[in-house]
Amino acid sequence: MSDDYDFDLPAGSALPTPPCEIVELRAHLLRAINDIGDVDSATETLLIEIVDADGRVGIGEADTASAAALALVLMDDVHLWCRGLRSVVLGRDPIQMAGIWDDLAR
Repeated sequence: MSDDYDFDLPAGSALPTPPCEIVELRAHLLRAINDIGDVDSATETLLIEIVDADGRVGIGEADTASAAALALVLMDDVHLWCRGLRSVVLGRDPIQMAGIWDDLAR
C-alpha cells in the first residue's frame, strides 16, 4: 500500500477517482448542400462536444431539426422551467450520465 493514503483498500481495489466536472459545451450545426425535396435526414446534424476539466472531450450528435436543437442547447436560462441545456450540463460530473439525462428531460 502506498504511503500517500491513510486508509486500506481491499486487495485488487482501485483508488477512487475524484469527480471531474464539465467545463465547456460546444455545439456545431453541420449542414450539407441539399435539395429541399430530399427526404434524407443525413443532410444535417448537430454535433456536440463536451469538455471536462482534465481536457477530455466527449462527442455526440443529434439527428433532429438541428437549428432548433442548437437554439435549445445554447439558450440562456429564463427561469427554472425554461433552461438552456448547456447550463444543465456545465459543472456536472460527466460520469453521472443517468442523472444528467434525467435533469435534461425535466
